[in-house]
Amino acid sequence: MHLRVILVSFATLISVCGPPDGQAADIVVSNDAQFTAALTTAASGDRILMAPGTYAGGKYAVNLNGITIRSQDPAKPATIQGGGFGFQFSRARNVAVESIRFSNQTGNALVFDDDGAYASQVTTDITIRDV
Repeated sequence: MHLRVILVSFATLISVCGPPDGQAADIVVSNDAQFTAALTTAASGDRILMAPGTYAGGKYAVNLNGITIRSQDPAKPATIQGGGFGFQFSRARNVAVESIRFSNQTGNALVFDDDGAYASQVTTDITIRDV
């Protein structure tokens, strides 16, 4: 009985605090505010998993490194709707975008750029699958 309490307490600690430092996490988002926050807080190795649904376009992030952004359920992909662009990522490294649909952007759906730092190679190792 005592062992069960310890295991439940450890599981509660992991769910509240997240994985130990240095371990990748799956960050599940289901709305625009959560997705925007995940772009800000995701660390290298993390996966941002977008629940099925429609999200607003025009999302911008700088210095993403080692992040995967994908639909939680590729059979029911998240849709990025509208905006001048869907996603714009500046100075991104080792970023993957997978199994996401883009619709009705007035410009480009996906933009990866150097944020004006064209003298150095600052956007590298980008993977795009099933978009």
